[in-house]
Amino acid sequence: GIPSENAKSRVETQIKAKLVLTTMDGERVNCWSHLQLPELLVARDKYRHRLQSRQQQQQALVDGSLPSSPCHAVRLEATIKCSSDPTRPVETCHGCINREYKRSLRRKDTRAPSTMEADWDEARIALEKKRIVIFNCSDMMDFSKGEASLPTRITCYCRHHMEKTGFCIYLSLYDCNNQLLATHVTPPIMITDDHKSKFKSDRTKTRAKHEYDRMGTSGSAAYANHAFFGDPTGIMSQLGSPVMASEPVQIGQLLPKQGPVAGGIRVMITGRGFHNNMEVYFGDMRAGHTRVDSSTAITCMLPVSKTSGPVTLRILDTATRTMHDASSAVFVYEEDTDQALLEFALHIIGFKSLSEAEQGFSAIQKRSEPEVEKTLRSLLAAGSERNLVQIEQLIMTILQQMLSCGLLGVQSLSLKHEASNRTILHFAAFLGMWGLVSTVLPHMSAVDEVDNNDMTAMHFACIAGRADILELLLSVGALSS
Repeated sequence: GIPSENAKSRVETQIKAKLVLTTMDGERVNCWSHLQLPELLVARDKYRHRLQSRQQQQQALVDGSLPSSPCHAVRLEATIKCSSDPTRPVETCHGCINREYKRSLRRKDTRAPSTMEADWDEARIALEKKRIVIFNCSDMMDFSKGEASLPTRITCYCRHHMEKTGFCIYLSLYDCNNQLLATHVTPPIMITDDHKSKFKSDRTKTRAKHEYDRMGTSGSAAYANHAFFGDPTGIMSQLGSPVMASEPVQIGQLLPKQGPVAGGIRVMITGRGFHNNMEVYFGDMRAGHTRVDSSTAITCMLPVSKTSGPVTLRILDTATRTMHDASSAVFVYEEDTDQALLEFALHIIGFKSLSEAEQGFSAIQKRSEPEVEKTLRSLLAAGSERNLVQIEQLIMTILQQMLSCGLLGVQSLSLKHEASNRTILHFAAFLGMWGLVSTVLPHMSAVDEVDNNDMTAMHFACIAGRADILELLLSVGALSS
């Protein structure tokens, strides 16, 4: 894998990376058939499936080169940041853009011009600046086994950005609903051209090479030409133990910066000086499943909050009992549990999203179920008005209607929310919806299912202060601890 220290590569050299998606327990995740890369970051036009002819795309669907549905693919995003300052994104400089342009022409014509085409306007240059990391492979990769090989290349030198520590690749995975699935930050990689130094004069005017080299005790640095990405949170796990930092703790950015009051989503924290003996707090609530990926990145699970609004993120060094915070490290809790419940209820009855439900009455109409159609329309209207009383009553009604007429199977009520791993029982308990809890409870295959924060419906009922829901759950055998 990429060495945790002294990793080096060159702008001409591909990093042979393998991306692996695993669970918190290290088990391979193979829920999606394809991995979609950013079209802008793919090396050549021939690798972009959008530019293929209709006949080629149809053939790709037949042979499995393209996913049969957008929901069968996960989307990868990649950016580069300086290790010494994670708040500073990196873009390709003008000189390296010119080099990459000539490099691309050499594949077509040996008489490559010395400057870029005159018709490259500011918009085109701005796009080329974003190509700081590129993938020399198709933009739609097979991901059926939960892994994909990605030949990766960084296109600008560290010295062009006055970076003496190295570049870090920031990776994020999203599903078709744009929900963040996983993140990771690689160890720093020095992108250098020191292999050219033997051809240069000792009196060169460029910055001295030794200022940027990160040499080990043996006097040599490992080249990051073979990388392995994988992580219990989703990307990158087998890179060895996180670096134990001795530098002062600094908190940089949060990704994302806002999330639901119900918690249960993964948050990445960038900064410096991170080590294993650390706990993360959002306000006064301690985050679960905290993992120190490196000295510059921590990932954790967002805890539940009783109220919406901004809270300060703090990191506790458990070894010294020192609490670290920063004015810029603010996370905003959003109250959207009602909307999450509505969308999940629609998913249970067969719609993937609100927009699909608004346009998807044809299946119900074909079954000649006017009462179900009427209830669905009323539910969507109540959702737009965020009327909790009506949302609860109408979800109860439509579930009962669809169960009685055979449009819905009982097993569907035990489905889990893809992003948070919650059942409808979790949402109903958190919102204090006794009626909905009593409606779905007899049909649930299990009442003690845990979400991403290892919380059951009982936990949410406690947070909501609903003793009546607690009694109801206990009456059917829910665990009290």
